[in-house]
Amino acid sequence: MNDAHYTSLTDRGILSVSGIDSLAFLQGIVTNDVAKVSSSQVIYSAILTPQGKYLSDFFIVKSDAGFLLDCPANQLNELEKRLITYRLRAKVDIEDQTKNYNVISIVGKKALSDTGLPEIPGTVISSSDPIVFFDPRLIELGIRVILPATSTQKYIKTMGYKAESMASFKALQFSLGVPDGGDDKIL
Repeated sequence: MNDAHYTSLTDRGILSVSGIDSLAFLQGIVTNDVAKVSSSQVIYSAILTPQGKYLSDFFIVKSDAGFLLDCPANQLNELEKRLITYRLRAKVDIEDQTKNYNVISIVGKKALSDTGLPEIPGTVISSSDPIVFFDPRLIELGIRVILPATSTQKYIKTMGYKAESMASFKALQFSLGVPDGGDDKIL
């Protein structure tokens, strides 16, 4: 029985941070250790104001040119502005790549066997297109896939999983006690 299903996370946006200073740049402004990010590891992090107030949370994924930040779409513009402000003289390029990528979530035991991912949060099985990794927050949230917008439909069709609504994914997320930084944050 195919218990796996996918959800197109249309509420997500992608920023790329590339350039020779991208690691040092991100390391100095986010709440997690960016040095842990590799072709086999993804992290979940946030950015705060200098006073410690929450601004945005996101996944940081290694890419060929630097890093991709998978963040709530409604926070993308503010996050991009903040990163550009902090850039100063760092040799980094910050670009909105939302139109070029889609993010999907896959949940179900069949997805585990199909991908071969070990059940370790943040583990990456593929670090190129598509980027396939376990949600680093909680195993039960399943597998996330960041893939080029042009190949999303083909990927979904190849995997053969049934579609679930965003409401269903959010219900799972909330039932596990994991808010998403979009509209779920507590002020």
